[in-house]
Amino acid sequence: MGASGSYWRIDMSTDNRTLLNGAEADTDSWAGDDAVTDTSAAGDYYQGTQGLSTQLSNALERMTCSTIGGTRDMSDASVWFLAKDNLQSAKSAGGGQVVLSDGTDEIGFYCNGNDSPGLALPSYYNCLKLDVSNRGALSSNAYTGSAGALTVASITGVGYGSLHQSKANGAIDNVWMDASYFIVNTSYALTINAGTVGTPETWSDVSGDDVTNGWGMVSNLQGSKYDINASWEWGDTANADSYFEDSNFQIFIDARDMGTGNFLVRTIAGTGTNSLVLESGLFQNLGTPAVWDLSDADMNIFEWTSITWTDAGALTFPVDGGTSRFANTCIFNNCGQVDFQSLVVTDCTFNGSTNADGAIIWDADDGSEENQTGLIFNSDGTGHAIVITAPGTYNIDGYVFNGYAAQGGTAANRAIYNNSGGAVIINVSGGLTPSYRDGTSATTTVNNNVTVTFSGLALNTEVRVYATTGGAELAGIEDSGTTFGASVAGGTDVYYTIHNVEYEHIRVEDFIWPASATTIPIQQRFDSNYKND
Repeated sequence: MGASGSYWRIDMSTDNRTLLNGAEADTDSWAGDDAVTDTSAAGDYYQGTQGLSTQLSNALERMTCSTIGGTRDMSDASVWFLAKDNLQSAKSAGGGQVVLSDGTDEIGFYCNGNDSPGLALPSYYNCLKLDVSNRGALSSNAYTGSAGALTVASITGVGYGSLHQSKANGAIDNVWMDASYFIVNTSYALTINAGTVGTPETWSDVSGDDVTNGWGMVSNLQGSKYDINASWEWGDTANADSYFEDSNFQIFIDARDMGTGNFLVRTIAGTGTNSLVLESGLFQNLGTPAVWDLSDADMNIFEWTSITWTDAGALTFPVDGGTSRFANTCIFNNCGQVDFQSLVVTDCTFNGSTNADGAIIWDADDGSEENQTGLIFNSDGTGHAIVITAPGTYNIDGYVFNGYAAQGGTAANRAIYNNSGGAVIINVSGGLTPSYRDGTSATTTVNNNVTVTFSGLALNTEVRVYATTGGAELAGIEDSGTTFGASVAGGTDVYYTIHNVEYEHIRVEDFIWPASATTIPIQQRFDSNYKND
């Protein structure tokens, strides 16, 4: 393990948090329900070269450090605390607490327990994390004073508290404590940078940086599975190059007990070459949905293929950047609203959405949506697939809408929500006709006529196409040639008739008009009852 601190730079990643206390041979600054002992034995520390041990019992007890670099404003911040404790009770009983003190009030907030031990690290350490701004959502214990009186803008001490399942025997220590850190919630605790075109950085490198420096933000205890409990950013805003590339990984984002919008992921870039290439990966969000801002226009190479997000928050992608920027065959499971801007996107799937207005947004009549083809939207019964917030003309190609309400009525889960306050024209090619809902002062026109050619017709045949519902004629001809092209909106339920006095009458019911142009060969059989007088 190695030392870490505020803005410590290593080969591949940077810890941007402020080190509060490293638990390095400073027993005089710790006080609580027992004495603390310095320890440098292997496995007794995670950060630096030493840790501290103490004995906590089957009562709510704590140890708090008063040397944290002065008075700290934590009113909108998160705190990390490294501890090893295998006797914890459940979280609801206070099994694992981050303790904050303002010099008068000393409060233990119930962050973890044996049913939720925190980020698992080597040497049986765990990292507890407290979003101070969201402390009201947690249970707590007042060791002195009261939780309501705690002045979080003037914190003078940070520590660890617990309730054990059984009382310790004798004077044997049963808790080990190490470094604590904090950062304001609008900042990014971890910067993932460096890497070269020949040797790009990987998730394994980032995890290795964590172990080397004793950070407690990234854990990789099993295969290609990584757990992350800190907001992060990719790239380098300086002149240096930054290359990150990985595949076949699983990232579990631990944002449990975080306040809304306080877990952030973004891209950053400067004048160097910044590359971010990911393939066949999973981002699984646990707890509060992380907000993704991948829009940095200077991220030179952005290639994401077959990436799955589950329970993520809103995602914003970069603009079109030629062949070096795309997101293909990605899957969004129950995520927030996605803004692709003008990025080239192919064959992505949306399974539900937490944003009722729309799984994706079109907010400008600038042709951006024409770069996104083959999108599939699967409704979970609520909300829309697409929300439009700017009037204009939009063109879509090969979109599929499954499970959305049909046109008409008052259903709020139709495929498209025109909330632009004006006129919107949607031209559809290579896909079914979407249903739509008009917001206040909005009007929508959907053009999606697909030509079906009836071939092999006898001369002077009458062809008619009618809507199954209502019976309106949609296309037809009185006296055909050998072919006739009928133009009808794709996805329409129709029936068609083919009639010639010399041939048997043909009627086909419940025919779903195809999404793309096609030809139907017709075989008319001569009517033996026909007499030509």
